Amino acid sequence: MQHMIELNLDMEGLLERVKFYQGTFALQEALFGLENDDPEAFHAGIEAYR
Repeated sequence: MQHMIELNLDMEGLLERVKFYQGTFALQEALFGLENDDPEAFHAGIEAYR
């Protein structure tokens, strides 16, 4: 990863954004479950926060 950052200075900022969005996946899954009456998706997503 460090090698990629050295090749592209903007890569470090991009990696921070990737980590942020990755951190929202479980919440998005829980929200999907609520919006679509899918209790399995809700519980799978919310489990990451318990």
